[in-house]
Amino acid sequence: MPPKSLLSLEASWTDAENFYLVTPWHQGKDLSTILINGHRFAADRVKVYMAQLLLAVETLHDMRVIHRDIKPANVFLTKDGNVVLGDFGFAKRFRTTLMAGNDEEAPPEVFFDIDPEASSGSFFKLSGEDSTCTTQESCGTLHWMSPAQHAGTDYSFDADMWALGLLMFKMLTGRLPFGDEADNIAQIHAAYGFDSVEFRTEDGVDPLAQDLIRSLLAKDGCRRPTAGQAKTHAYFRGVKWTAAARHTGPATWASRKGFVPKDARKTPLTTGIAYEDGQDELSGFIFVKPGFFKPPCDPVQSFVFKVASILRCTSKTKAKATAEVPARVPAPPLVKPEVKLTFYEISLRPPAKEKNEQKAIDAGPQVCGSDPISAKASSSSPAFISWVRSFLKPHPLCASSQFSSSRFG
Repeated sequence: MPPKSLLSLEASWTDAENFYLVTPWHQGKDLSTILINGHRFAADRVKVYMAQLLLAVETLHDMRVIHRDIKPANVFLTKDGNVVLGDFGFAKRFRTTLMAGNDEEAPPEVFFDIDPEASSGSFFKLSGEDSTCTTQESCGTLHWMSPAQHAGTDYSFDADMWALGLLMFKMLTGRLPFGDEADNIAQIHAAYGFDSVEFRTEDGVDPLAQDLIRSLLAKDGCRRPTAGQAKTHAYFRGVKWTAAARHTGPATWASRKGFVPKDARKTPLTTGIAYEDGQDELSGFIFVKPGFFKPPCDPVQSFVFKVASILRCTSKTKAKATAEVPARVPAPPLVKPEVKLTFYEISLRPPAKEKNEQKAIDAGPQVCGSDPISAKASSSSPAFISWVRSFLKPHPLCASSQFSSSRFG
């Protein structure tokens, strides 16, 4: 099982115009956003990061892959503060066979030699870059390339070890050991080819860390340790490699989440023309990681687990709560909300007159000389006046009721 410090592939496919790669998103930014402006890390944090990166590089080298672009911008940070190596745009894989296999396609051109010592099996053997796992391609990021990459001479997996040495120096001191004062590319090439590693007193770098960095930054690539040899260095004494591979070690420096504005625009996905059946010439590029299309967890079950974690329920309580949750809860039917309308009496008389009028109704027919309207009403039947007033009191009515225009007259 590959270590968690190596970026995994979730799915890939292609159409007539594009290639598509789906990888996990790590929200802790990358090392370049933290190491900017001379910032540096504590020694214990650097040791954890170096252990995780060594495991990632060792896995790549075991698969005969050179990364060739290890730098802070390609080292992602998880939300828990661990590191993940990604961006394989410059990666190169050396072949292990001349024939097409389960994980290798047949090369467009075959270069091979006859093995005179072979007594059985294939008499052909790999030659050129595949046989020596070396290349002369000058590629990568200028300040993170090895001397051989700068010079265009043979290099191999040792180029990645050089980049790890630069990264370790950068994390501990906040600067690069070479080329900081160079003004042009020629001066950078010269600095990486001839300048020596110098530590300052104020750097406070441990002697064991200095020794490992000097070995990783040896000018001769053959003198640099491999990933497996670097793991045995005294600098890593006490490191639990299993925990480093699983990202379960102590990490008290959880990184900040990447800032995403609320009004951020999503980059539109421009797709090409899909292949018709049988026309895909790169069908081997299609890959889907097991479980990638696994349906999301039931929302009710997720809610139960969330509440249980908040209340710190025991595992027995969690199991019971989960068992009682139905597999699917039907959504309640939509009900038209009941809207109640209320009509109120509007009076232009002062409250005192209304109070006196109510007393007159309760006491029976009588004349109030100060209020001619009340005098006229009092001559009518008290029952009629009570009915009129009950009509004008607030009446809650449903929105679905039918109203007559005469009620508003």
